[in-house]
Amino acid sequence: MTARELGLTVDTYNDGLRVAEITVQGKRIDLILQGPERTITETQGIANLPVVTASGTIVPAGSLAHIEMTAGLTKSPPGTGTHGNAGNWPGPGSGAGNRHGYH
Repeated sequence: MTARELGLTVDTYNDGLRVAEITVQGKRIDLILQGPERTITETQGIANLPVVTASGTIVPAGSLAHIEMTAGLTKSPPGTGTHGNAGNWPGPGSGAGNRHGYH
C-alpha cells in the first residue's frame, strides 16, 4: 500500500468519498462511501482505523505508517508521495484547525 492509498483510505473513512451520483424518487443525490460515525472520538484514534491491505488483511492504520499529530499541515519532501501541503490547502494560522501527517 502506498502512502497515497493509505491517506485516501483514512480520508474516506473520516470524511467520505463520493463514489457515484444516483437517482432516488426522481432526485439526483451523491452516493458517499464513509466509515461509521463516531468511530473516532479523538484525533489520536486515526492510528486505530481499520485498513484493508492488498492481500485482504485488515490491519490498524498505525501498523502501516507512523502517524503523528502536528499543529498544522506538514510538507513532505518533493517526490515522497506522502500526505502533505499541496500548496492549495490552508496552512498554520489559517483557522483550519489541526491536520494529520501520514509519514
